[in-house]
Amino acid sequence: MIPVGLVLSLIGLGIMLPNEIGGVVIGGLPLVTGLYLLSKGAGIEATVNKVIQEMRDNADAAMFSSLLWTATVFSAIFAVAEGYREYNTYVAEVSASVLWLEVVHSALAWIVIAFLTSTAGFMLLRLKRGSFSGRLLILGIFAMVVYSFVDTALVIATRVLRGEAYEFSVADIMGDLQYPMAWVVVLWMAMTIVRSLRTRQAQTERYWGI
Repeated sequence: MIPVGLVLSLIGLGIMLPNEIGGVVIGGLPLVTGLYLLSKGAGIEATVNKVIQEMRDNADAAMFSSLLWTATVFSAIFAVAEGYREYNTYVAEVSASVLWLEVVHSALAWIVIAFLTSTAGFMLLRLKRGSFSGRLLILGIFAMVVYSFVDTALVIATRVLRGEAYEFSVADIMGDLQYPMAWVVVLWMAMTIVRSLRTRQAQTERYWGI
């Protein structure tokens, strides 16, 4: 009954409002209906109910998860603001391809932070007290790996599209990938340490008997 009531309310609101605003409201009706059907088909409703149940079961983690999700919203706003500022700076100076690369590059850090905080908020709900999983540590380092590779790729692409001399030789590419490869090594070391700590924790919690 909720979808039917929502559709009828939007139609009534669109008729009551002035022509332009009412047309926008009625035109948004297929969008709202499509998003609802998409959420039902993708199982988003069940996922949301599961998250709510986990927040009820673990109040302390729910508080910190809410803070992380708030940081996600602000990071997304900062990403849009930074991209818009970069767009206004270069819109009259460079070509369209370079312009959009600069926009994405300027907002990349905030995009990664938004992804990291949103994912960490969901992972924090599933952490068990007194146990070490290392997932948040690995997630943070993995985010730095993705950021470093994308940042390097955007820098190279911007230089090429600007017409600067750049040779796609092994030496030059390996020189530019030193920073991302260093984070790959850090990620591998962190995963190895976390795996060993998990094994040691499982052995200490095992009951051997007499």
